[in-house]
Amino acid sequence: MEKKIFNFQINFKENSENTGKFTAIFSRFNEVDKHGDITLPGAFTENQKVKISAWGHNWGSLPVGRGTIHSDNQKAWVDGQFFLNTTHGMDTYNTVKGLNELSEWSYGFEVLDSEMVEDNRVLKKMNVFEISPVLVGAGNNTSLEKIKSYKGSEAHLMLAEIKRLKSRNEAMDFLTEIQRLK
Repeated sequence: MEKKIFNFQINFKENSENTGKFTAIFSRFNEVDKHGDITLPGAFTENQKVKISAWGHNWGSLPVGRGTIHSDNQKAWVDGQFFLNTTHGMDTYNTVKGLNELSEWSYGFEVLDSEMVEDNRVLKKMNVFEISPVLVGAGNNTSLEKIKSYKGSEAHLMLAEIKRLKSRNEAMDFLTEIQRLK
């Protein structure tokens, strides 16, 4: 049996400043949401830093990113970035990117000021704890506005495969396949 030995070094370069960044609308103002709440412009603190929670407000899991809240007279949005160097962050990024226009968003909050108007709670001021991608948001027309591609995803898949290999023979077979694909 013949064997070939390959000496190689793999370097993964990525623009980590931009990868995994996203913008998502998580609240619309002056309309009744699915819980009967009406959020007013000014209810959110501009530039408030927030955690991006795991899918569906899963507070039992590690945060999957971080972001900054912004708003205008119609909506509130988060400019965020997923933690692509973590399994939860990468999984959530891939799910949100795959869902794209089907993505919905929600947030966990503490009411600081509100009043009841007829049958609706009017939210005037809130402290937001986290923002999360969800299957169905309480807010109307929440959405993913943009997400930066993660150009290193193929490299990460290759690295994961290399780490999975259990023997030198498997590693050699894998390297042979890489050479064949060139």
